[in-house]
Amino acid sequence: MQGFFRSFFTVSFYTFLSRILGFVRDILIARFLGSTITSDAFFVAFRIPNFFRRVLAEGAYSAALIPVFSGVVIDSKNDRNNPCIGQFYIVMSDLYKFYFCPNLVEKY
Repeated sequence: MQGFFRSFFTVSFYTFLSRILGFVRDILIARFLGSTITSDAFFVAFRIPNFFRRVLAEGAYSAALIPVFSGVVIDSKNDRNNPCIGQFYIVMSDLYKFYFCPNLVEKY
């Protein structure tokens, strides 16, 4: 139980430190870039990578895809001629591109 609390407080501490450093970063950006076209370009340049980080690293896409994909991998180990894994990945990425990328292009 002590290891659990130690891990919990370690993660909490680094999350808090990350929030503080992010606040300092925002203060420095506001100080040096101000409200100019340069700051707008800076924020727009990081909007799409931050979106993908939120969706893929922190979000539901990875939480939903990994169990399904690992189930397909485990099932396909018995059948070596099953092309389902590659096809599944291609179909999922194509659907993602088809439905979400046009909205991103129109938005920005």
